[in-house]
Amino acid sequence: MAMSTQAPRHVALALTLAVPFQARVVRGIIDYAAEHGGWTFSANPVTAGGFAETVSMPMAGLRGWSGDGVIAIITTDEEAQKARDLDVPVVNIAGTLRDAGLPRVMVDQKAIGRLAARHLLECGLRQFAYLGFREPWFSELRRDGFTETLAEAGYEYLCSVRIARAKELLVASPKLSMREIAAQCGYTESQQFRQQFRRSEKMSPTSYRRLQISTVRL
Repeated sequence: MAMSTQAPRHVALALTLAVPFQARVVRGIIDYAAEHGGWTFSANPVTAGGFAETVSMPMAGLRGWSGDGVIAIITTDEEAQKARDLDVPVVNIAGTLRDAGLPRVMVDQKAIGRLAARHLLECGLRQFAYLGFREPWFSELRRDGFTETLAEAGYEYLCSVRIARAKELLVASPKLSMREIAAQCGYTESQQFRQQFRRSEKMSPTSYRRLQISTVRL
């Protein structure tokens, strides 16, 4: 195969070989670079945080850097803003933030949840639970794939999860409107949310919020 005559690209990798899936990503990047004419790399990652995707290669340290691009794990709004401020393109491979304002490449997170649910169903199980992280967006996607697959198989897990989350938001975030709560719980229409909530709790979400808040004040 003929090699490219283009000058090698200099790419910063804000990744770490200590995390298995990131090590495989780096392997793929190196293979691609070797096949397409060779890149040179800069990397100085430090593992930090409570879950595997959280890796720190400070974007601020790349300000003024004269390379061609960055492939990064971006997990905070602050780092996302700093990445957007750079003079080189940045590709985010993390699914932690719903919208980092950067091009993103990642696995199909919902498919992961669907595969997990199908495996449990094929094992003949009839009671299910999803344990994930509360904040990262990728965990929400996996949960949705998991619960949607169970709902398609006749299990009402998805509805119960959404109602439980709505009950939390109704009390913890009294300034949120019903439409906002519905959206955060996965409903496309607030009317559908109200109907399912009333069917589950035998009262409207507004009544539930009023009752719970008055109880807490007492």
